Amino acid sequence: MTKLRKPNTIEFALQNALKNLTEEELKSATNKSKSHFFKCGDPDDHNHSLTINDALSIDELLLKKSKGTPLFDAISTNLHEIMNQANYFENINSILMNIGGRLGDIMDLTESALDPKSDLGASLSKNEKDKIHKAISLLEEKIKNLKISAK
Repeated sequence: MTKLRKPNTIEFALQNALKNLTEEELKSATNKSKSHFFKCGDPDDHNHSLTINDALSIDELLLKKSKGTPLFDAISTNLHEIMNQANYFENINSILMNIGGRLGDIMDLTESALDPKSDLGASLSKNEKDKIHKAISLLEEKIKNLKISAK
């Protein structure tokens, strides 16, 4: 008898993913059998867990078959739920203010890096590029938070 799995769980996503994959495909991509993954998909089996590398390999196989990325989607959905339960994103106005501040940081860094009196003048030094990339990463994090808050 098939065990029922809760929707939006890794076990549910894995069970459905395995329907679209053959033993040979799984063995070739992960060096593990389909029965191993059935055990990983059993919510009561605490001795078998799906590794991140195996989840990525399975999603890659499914993506090549135009079947999407169900494991990534399940992980992402669960992570967003955890973040929302923790009131991680309380105030969209605060997030927007942070985005404005981060954008200002990028503009200031870029302007000073392109100043003729900077390290390499109008060209960007490695240090300046690193600072700009770090500022962009911080901005991207704030934008991601806004996307999640506005869903």
